[in-house]
Amino acid sequence: MSNLAIKFSFVILFSAISADSAFCQKMEELSDVKIMDSIYTVVDEEAEFPGGKVQLLKFIQEQFIFPEGYSDIDIFGKIYVKFVVSKTGICSDFQILRGMQDSKLERSTIEMLKKMPKWRPAKMNGKEVDSYYILPIYIEPN
Repeated sequence: MSNLAIKFSFVILFSAISADSAFCQKMEELSDVKIMDSIYTVVDEEAEFPGGKVQLLKFIQEQFIFPEGYSDIDIFGKIYVKFVVSKTGICSDFQILRGMQDSKLERSTIEMLKKMPKWRPAKMNGKEVDSYYILPIYIEPN
């Protein structure tokens, strides 16, 4: 192999290593950037209703009110609601992800959830953070 070919190979290899280390440095710099006002979807510890899932179920059973005229109808299904649990434990921004194609039932579900007490917020790296929570609500007559 000629000296020119060896020098050329060395220049390409050196350029690739330099570019790689510059890329890694940029990634390290980015990892230190703090994103303000993020709402996490993946956390170390999920947000939790006071008393846990058992108390959440009890709250739903006690607080859900069927819309007028619905009490005698056999309605079964699930409504999936996504909402934000803030780092202060307040729930907001309720959104129906998948409903039962019944706006009255969906509105009743949202109104019930707006009455929830403060939750224990989610944690990420030991700090309380805003997070999304998806809650399936099972609808069935008493």
